[in-house]
Amino acid sequence: MAAVAASFTIWSNRHAQKGGQGLYANYATPGNQNDAHNRHSNADARFPKLYLDFEPGYRHTRIWTNQLGPYLDWLTAPAASAEITGTITASATEVGVVAGGLTLIITLTNDTWVAAGGASFDLQRQNIINGVTSAQGEALGWNLVPKVLQGVAGVIRTSDTVVTITWDAFPTYDITAQEVITVTVPGTAVVGTLAIVAVPNFTIDVASGLPGSLMLLGCGT
Repeated sequence: MAAVAASFTIWSNRHAQKGGQGLYANYATPGNQNDAHNRHSNADARFPKLYLDFEPGYRHTRIWTNQLGPYLDWLTAPAASAEITGTITASATEVGVVAGGLTLIITLTNDTWVAAGGASFDLQRQNIINGVTSAQGEALGWNLVPKVLQGVAGVIRTSDTVVTITWDAFPTYDITAQEVITVTVPGTAVVGTLAIVAVPNFTIDVASGLPGSLMLLGCGT
């Protein structure tokens, strides 16, 4: 069923004649504000009115009165979500993290990134990096190497709904067990202002073939 833009106005009328409704309701069809449908009585505009407004594509429904102003406002749009893709999500290993150049693409649905530019999105790049977190806590793992050392220049606002992070090289990254990484989009980085936990998680596996390990194996007596 398609959503319909509507605006309802309801007010009390203590001067209505006996048997009168004392109520007024109005709604306009989308694309033609002059096409109004009315149900009303001889209501007196001097007394408080109750307005209910909702419109598809907006993020709220608002109830207010002509004397008190807004007093209730709630979200009605579908919940925002985020999905991650990119080369780092495809069976990444510590070899790839050490070498650098892996990409993480964050795509939003039902929300948008804050506007591009030095006064808005650029100020959120570090917060976006900080939202990429490992469930593990290794001394040379994700939380203490890539998350801390990644440069903000690698965080690009590709479009209103897509951000791409190209990860730097991290020669000191060294893990002993698989890491599970969760991406949380900070509320400060999106127009909706609510943090979004992206799906799915991704993992980084231990690699036994790092150059250092191979060199040590070759030094046996």
